[in-house]
Amino acid sequence: MMNKQIPATSEICKGEHFDFVFIDEDHSYDGVITDWNNVGKTANKIIAFHDIYAHEYDSENGEIVQAWEEVKVSATNCRHIIFS
Repeated sequence: MMNKQIPATSEICKGEHFDFVFIDEDHSYDGVITDWNNVGKTANKIIAFHDIYAHEYDSENGEIVQAWEEVKVSATNCRHIIFS
């Protein structure tokens, strides 16, 4: 049986475990880090991020690129594959 959730915010699923997590954040640094802390760290198999090289949001507290760099460094037990 497939259990799928598409919450409005990662706060709803905080700490739950999923096989696959897709983070399509609100294009803010804080949004990326919050989603990573709430659900990304507990993904059992795969976590995918959207817009990890979106420099166009840098001037709006976007800094998605910076958040991705921090996540990459902290996720030492994961293999990183970039699709572009």
